[in-house]
Amino acid sequence: TCLVSVNGLDPTGKAASLADFPSMLSVGAKGTLRGEGFHVLGRLRYKYEDGFWDEWFVQLASGRFIWLQEDEGTFTSFAKETITAALPSFA
Repeated sequence: TCLVSVNGLDPTGKAASLADFPSMLSVGAKGTLRGEGFHVLGRLRYKYEDGFWDEWFVQLASGRFIWLQEDEGTFTSFAKETITAALPSFA
């Protein structure tokens, strides 16, 4: 069953409402990550059919930049690295 309104079809009861999780981060926030100071410079929010996740662009005190991916309160960090060893062959 769908409700019809001026905004289109509303599939009430067909899908769960997604909570907008509050974040500990915000643009301009400063803190410490693994003993190193950081400053949040930016944020991206990616939406997909089942929800969303945020990515935070962070500058560390060392001057390096990383991305912190946040999904439902869990953080994963991504940083550019130089590979110095041979990579395995993937056939």
